[in-house]
Amino acid sequence: MIVVLFASSCANISAPQGGPRDTEAPKLLNKSSVDSLLNFKGGKLIVEFDEYIKLDNLQKNFSISPLTKQTPKISTKKKTVIINLPDSLLQPNTTYNLDFGSAVQDVRERNKLKDLRITFSTGAYFDSLFLAGKIMDAKTGQRDSMTVMLYPKNTADSMILKERPLYVTKATGGGFSFRGLPNAEFKIAALNDKNSNYTYDALGEKIAFTDKVISTENPDSALVLYSFVEDRMIDTTQKKRLKRKGNAINKSGAYSFEPDIKRIAKLDYQDSLKIVLGDQAGRVNTDKIRFYENDVLDLSMTTDYDDSLGIVTLFPHWEMGSTYKLILQTGFWVDSLGEGVKADTLAFKTMSKEDYAKIVVTVDTALQKDNAILLLYNEEREIARSTNISKSNTFDLLKPESYTLRILYDENQNGQWDSGSLEERKQAEITIELPKKIRLKPNWENKIEWQKESKKRKLGKGFPTKKDSAEKVEDEDN
Repeated sequence: MIVVLFASSCANISAPQGGPRDTEAPKLLNKSSVDSLLNFKGGKLIVEFDEYIKLDNLQKNFSISPLTKQTPKISTKKKTVIINLPDSLLQPNTTYNLDFGSAVQDVRERNKLKDLRITFSTGAYFDSLFLAGKIMDAKTGQRDSMTVMLYPKNTADSMILKERPLYVTKATGGGFSFRGLPNAEFKIAALNDKNSNYTYDALGEKIAFTDKVISTENPDSALVLYSFVEDRMIDTTQKKRLKRKGNAINKSGAYSFEPDIKRIAKLDYQDSLKIVLGDQAGRVNTDKIRFYENDVLDLSMTTDYDDSLGIVTLFPHWEMGSTYKLILQTGFWVDSLGEGVKADTLAFKTMSKEDYAKIVVTVDTALQKDNAILLLYNEEREIARSTNISKSNTFDLLKPESYTLRILYDENQNGQWDSGSLEERKQAEITIELPKKIRLKPNWENKIEWQKESKKRKLGKGFPTKKDSAEKVEDEDN
């Protein structure tokens, strides 16, 4: 048995009544005597703190690397954490890292001790090699957070489906690192492990892999894994839930507009206008919908009613900077009891040319390929695209909001992003994203220079003029 002692602290489990609230995390006593053990043959590690502690969400927070056949038994007793590590779980001449994350907290105030790590070796030395990289979402070009796993070099390609990995770490903010590794070669993969079993077996799980063998002696300084959800692993029930959530059941007789013309100042003339009824039972009479432009009845307007979604879509002939009036006559919608909604009149305007903004994008030739598509996104909705990336790419008539630029490398040239396949060892198509969001103001022209592989990234300010200065933004290595 190894007992780890710690230095005392002024914090008490029960503060004097009326005294200040304890905001300090538990403190370790003599951590150095357990954090550098050599020739450890198994047994109990007893780690002592300066106050009474408990463990929070240990399954999520704790990890041991390399993985053991079974997770070590861990318990608490008053001011100690007891880690049971029988020799049957340990490999000879191996460096082990115990990571408690934020599991340790005091009993009274639940102050958490963050990033508690303990390292020991079953041999006469510590493995000290290091491996790092990053994970990018192949579809969005954004950094991804996943569980990253190392396997022995001779493991079959189906490793992630059947076998437990040797080493495990968590990628946060896209970056990951392994420490205390031996001089060896590994296969590497990553997974957003929904059921925490290190196995690729749940719908909706993302995966990332590479066919390259990873060497800890000569690591790849630009190691990037691209994550994706295989088509066969898409959770269709989740898509149905999201669809239903977006068209929730309304109270009887209630409806809403999309966009919400009751709240927005002006409507984008490029938008359609929808009346959302949701899942209410009833019928719609589109003849009782009247549309006026500058007080003139628009007889050219057409409507479409999708009863599966409960949405009426209006298709008027919009003009920029015009005034409109929508009249919903009594009974345009009648519920299952035969009761019709009351009449309603809404007046609104469309945006004028001065209400819009413009982006001119210059893309570095190093980022251009014959199959590249330049995409403009507002949140996660594609707004516009340029299928032939040139020196100057223009996106006009944009709402004054925040946007993201992406480049999709459309390998099969079908105009859309395509997923990969683990079984076929096929990678997904890659998308890269401009590191900074573009915030637009009305009547602005923003010039963006998307450059590659520069250590310095600068995002300048635009000016309300047609000769706006350029914003130079560099893409990270991909």
